[in-house]
Amino acid sequence: MMIMFAAIFTITMVMGALVVDVGLWLSERRSAVKAADLAALAGSQDLPASVSKARESALNWARLNGWDDSDPDVTVTVEFFCSNTLAQSPGICYKRGASNPDPERCPLTGEATDDDFCDSIRVAVHKPGTHIFSRFFGMGDIAEGAAAMAALSFGMVGTDVVLVIDKTGSMGPASGCTGTPCRTRIEWAQQAATALVDRIAGGSGSSTLGDNHVEVITFANGIASVVQSFSSSATAVRNAINGISNPAGDTAIAPALTQATKDLNAHTHNDSYRVVVLLSDGRNYVNGDPTSGTICNATHTRRAKTVNAIPGLHAAADTVYTVGVGDQTGTWDSCNPWELDTALLEDIAEGPPGDYTQVIDASTLPAVFQAIAWKIGGRALTQ
Repeated sequence: MMIMFAAIFTITMVMGALVVDVGLWLSERRSAVKAADLAALAGSQDLPASVSKARESALNWARLNGWDDSDPDVTVTVEFFCSNTLAQSPGICYKRGASNPDPERCPLTGEATDDDFCDSIRVAVHKPGTHIFSRFFGMGDIAEGAAAMAALSFGMVGTDVVLVIDKTGSMGPASGCTGTPCRTRIEWAQQAATALVDRIAGGSGSSTLGDNHVEVITFANGIASVVQSFSSSATAVRNAINGISNPAGDTAIAPALTQATKDLNAHTHNDSYRVVVLLSDGRNYVNGDPTSGTICNATHTRRAKTVNAIPGLHAAADTVYTVGVGDQTGTWDSCNPWELDTALLEDIAEGPPGDYTQVIDASTLPAVFQAIAWKIGGRALTQ
């Protein structure tokens, strides 16, 4: 009888010990998963702009959730990866093995820096597990840990994007450009703008932008035209972009900035992240102006109006990207309509992360706009 009692007592004690310790392990497991998830999400907010800030944010959120890397028993590992399938373009990482569906370490060797523009972060947490009774029954140490990866994504915060596209004559066929392989700047701009919309929509097959909205504005001959007001329909925005045709006229950027400012201020979308993307291939110019010299009054008046429109745009938008197409740049008072007013486009840009990009070959516009889309996605994330 005593032997049976001792056996039952021992089994009961073992089961009770296991129940207590398994409960502790499960609790710590949930804590590890939560810490890794939140740390990765917080870190991804700063990508691709700043790997250093992403690492700092991830470590801070791990500490806030009980995984302090200053504790010698706690290990928090932060690694960076490249997940996108873009071709090499400025401001975003790119995978050397583009056909590989898995994320690629960023960079392939060494410690990631801000210059690597990584788009994904992986956070792993690890520490010895707590076990009170099981050690008395010959069970060894149990480690607790979890890992999570986060990449840039839209939808965490509603995003309002205004696409401002130059529709002047220089966006049409170039001299000597004939045949099917020859594509105009406006066609490359349409493909680029569509690529950005596809990224926001989550793919070319999606018909909706979710909680995001896109507006499309064109400008030529001193007139800004809203070809698509703010819409959450990806299909409607794509159709509007593809419907831009017959580029003609001269350049006046100010009306487009004024229109974008007006529409952003009128658009009701609480706490949204507001972005303007401006594409132009020439300086403010009026047909008939001299193409050389320093006396181009109409041209300079248009430039002054554009400069005056910048503060209002910056007040209405959170970020402004500008893209200039062409291989000629000159001084601000140049009369050459084919030159890019680089200084002006740089002033219109608002960052970080917004900035100015010059594109020599219009065929690279889709890659540039996709990179902008990734940057927008990174800044639209919240904690």
